[in-house]
Amino acid sequence: MTNNFVRQGNLSGDAIFDNVAKKIHFESVITGTGSPVTPPSLTAKRWLYVDRSLTPAILWLWDPSVATWVQVAEGAGGGSQGFARTFLLMGG
Repeated sequence: MTNNFVRQGNLSGDAIFDNVAKKIHFESVITGTGSPVTPPSLTAKRWLYVDRSLTPAILWLWDPSVATWVQVAEGAGGGSQGFARTFLLMGG
């Protein structure tokens, strides 16, 4: 008998347990409409929020050191543009 088991109650707020694939996925990207107004489920790590209310999308990064969302790109267009390369690189 192996010890390969997971207690879902012990997983942090960014963990999703896939019963079919028997895997745990850790989220780090949130999509929504409009600027983010609430903190992510796990505030101790960085998150990327994609505001899809405009085209191209607006990108925000959760900065745990100051517990706030910081806008890092004004657009992440699709098609031939790909992601806009105006990210603010934040140390961490």
